[in-house]
Amino acid sequence: MSETRRPAEIFVSNSLDGPWSKLGSVSIASNAYSSNYTASNVYIMLRPDGRYGLIERDGVIGIADNVLGPYTIQGTNIYAKIPGCPTGNMEDPVMWYSGGLYHIIVNKWDTRKAYHITSQDGISNWKLEPGYAYDPTANFIRYSNGTVNHWNKIERPNVYMENGHVVAMTLAVIDVAKDKDVGNDSHGSKVIVIPFDGAALDSGGVPPVSDPRSAFTQIEAESYNNQSGVQTESCSEGGESVGYIENGDYAVYRNIDFGSGSASFQARVASATSGGNIEIRLDNLTGTLIGTCPVAGTGNWQTWASARCNVSGVSGKHDLYLKFTGGSGYLFNLNWFKFGTGSNSGSLSDLNSDG
Repeated sequence: MSETRRPAEIFVSNSLDGPWSKLGSVSIASNAYSSNYTASNVYIMLRPDGRYGLIERDGVIGIADNVLGPYTIQGTNIYAKIPGCPTGNMEDPVMWYSGGLYHIIVNKWDTRKAYHITSQDGISNWKLEPGYAYDPTANFIRYSNGTVNHWNKIERPNVYMENGHVVAMTLAVIDVAKDKDVGNDSHGSKVIVIPFDGAALDSGGVPPVSDPRSAFTQIEAESYNNQSGVQTESCSEGGESVGYIENGDYAVYRNIDFGSGSASFQARVASATSGGNIEIRLDNLTGTLIGTCPVAGTGNWQTWASARCNVSGVSGKHDLYLKFTGGSGYLFNLNWFKFGTGSNSGSLSDLNSDG
């Protein structure tokens, strides 16, 4: 048990329901690096070599032969030694061993995103893995019926392992910013358990390809497979929409089937500013530009209209990238979009209906 206190204390029990008893306090061996240990957000794992590994929020790692120590601190902040890895405002690291590698997931509290790093010895030469370990704006928390759940903040990651692989992750979540959770309201925090295919991770497997989606049916904007910069929010037309869109943000929709070809694009949009543009690209962020859809202001963030443009040069199955461009500040909200086989005029029309 350690939040911001020294020296960090360990409690043990034969059951999660208790009773729990104090085993003792963690001790640190004195060496050139021991002053780097802060005893905040301490996580301890049993290594495959029979020793214990310790990591705390500042990325300092210790090794000991006993769970209580003394732990020998192995060096300075590991995050600062990893190309591309953030170094500030990191917390809640969890560390485990599987698939021949040591893994750490660490949360960056100010951006609300987490990072995954790996090492062969669990001490040095850590490597930043691609993408985020988790991102509360991404569509990765789903119920078995397909419902997507978004939380404002996700933290305190932990793993549950069976047969040497992670089979579930636990996360602490809250539906509003912490300072907005006041007494006697409908908000609150909880611990959730998410099944995880650790065997696929350890075998170098990749997530299965998304089932094809027809370009000619209405595609909800919030059903993206990946994104950068945007967030989802409640929509006055029902369900959710994508908002907080700024210049350079984008959303990705995997395996969109354009069949023998498409000639038009339609998007349901709303903007309290002067709007912007939707660049429609194939397969990557700088891929083939098949059209650009102008979005004008509608007078309000929940006053919806249809923006239209023509597209060309597309058929078959592609990953679809919608890149949002415009001036400074928030540009517009996006509820849904779809493609058509006939051409249309690039105009904004049909306020607050479904045409």
